[in-house]
Amino acid sequence: MTDEGITSTDLLSPSIALNEDDTFTDQDADLRHASATADSKTETRHGVRMGKLGLLLPINSIGELLDKQSYCSLPNTAHTLLGVISLRGQIIPVFDMYQILDFQKPDTAITRLLIITVQQLAVAIEVFDLPEKVVLTKEDKTHALPPLPEPIRNCVSACYNKEQLWVDWDVLSFFEIQGQQISA
Repeated sequence: MTDEGITSTDLLSPSIALNEDDTFTDQDADLRHASATADSKTETRHGVRMGKLGLLLPINSIGELLDKQSYCSLPNTAHTLLGVISLRGQIIPVFDMYQILDFQKPDTAITRLLIITVQQLAVAIEVFDLPEKVVLTKEDKTHALPPLPEPIRNCVSACYNKEQLWVDWDVLSFFEIQGQQISA
């Protein structure tokens, strides 16, 4: 025990401490659990808008929002892979979701990178809107999948109408497919 009454078990490991200050987890697991138990009809998720489509981030994902950084372009790769960035020693690919989904980019000067980490996969996507909390109800869920852009169609498990269309996005499958297309 130290002089101040803090034990080593009270302290965070350096890797956790370095990652905590500017990240969000779909940390609202406690909030989601509380809302699910208080009202079993609601679920709170993080999502990001891509034009007219909202992408719900995976429940167990960790996200980090960065001001637009320069990235290193890679020669002879698909135009949808903008390049890579180095973040705390990890090389992370940066994808242009607007180009992948064939959407028009908004006329805004504010571009950020959203780092999405699921299991061991970390990817970055350009975003023009801040991620937001989306409260979903059973009534918001559509009965059938509406027409979706081809690149994302097979990576969506559910859709919700909540002020716009929100899709439950399988990030792992989506970027695995993107990686296969880039390397082909």
